[in-house]
Amino acid sequence: MSITAIIQSYRRQENIPIIIKGLKEQTHPPSRIIVWNDNDGSGKDLHIKGIEIINTNSNEWHNCGSFLIAYFCTTDYVAVIDDDRLPGKRWFDFCVKNIKSQKHIYAGFGIKLRSNKYSGRREVKSTVSKEKKFVEVDMAGNIYFFPKNAVLPMFSKRPPFWDHISDLHFSFMTRKSGYKIFVPFPLIKEQLPFSPGLPIGVHQRAMYKIPGHFAKRNKYVEWAIKNKIINRVI
Repeated sequence: MSITAIIQSYRRQENIPIIIKGLKEQTHPPSRIIVWNDNDGSGKDLHIKGIEIINTNSNEWHNCGSFLIAYFCTTDYVAVIDDDRLPGKRWFDFCVKNIKSQKHIYAGFGIKLRSNKYSGRREVKSTVSKEKKFVEVDMAGNIYFFPKNAVLPMFSKRPPFWDHISDLHFSFMTRKSGYKIFVPFPLIKEQLPFSPGLPIGVHQRAMYKIPGHFAKRNKYVEWAIKNKIINRVI
């Protein structure tokens, strides 16, 4: 099974070579690696020999560029990876061997909604388990693995705004179209979507630390419920 790996580079360009090295060392390596460099406007283009890189040098795409690339992918599967995520070397192999349906999506991190607000969520993060299991969630985040067609519903309805909600819109639109999102709990650490080597979600430049981040996500969830994009919580 072929895989395209898309790295979302926003404010942590220094991590990109580390992530690329980790992808090349996968036991089931991707056939294609693409970096979407939608950085913070610093003007720094990325140039890495042998790697496809799209430099935009602005955040006008609101972190949706990687999903647009996925829209045009022809590989069997697509992986979208944040710039602070380094998957275990057997993560892709685990996904390919365990995904049971073309309507299933795997994520390293997810949330379960508890109300009509994003801020009332319960977080679910992949960890090693004594018994392999898959926990269904409302939203995928940070690192995604999905059949190529799973991205199509995201662009079938325009949200009220795009900034800060690309992961939410991807997740909610796919679920509305009959997809299910799971956070896997594998048996060994090499199969985890996260591995040691990068600071995970604690960097001062993380998206969630931008003023207004949670307010916009709350507003989007309310819109999604009102427009029946989602009509239940798991």
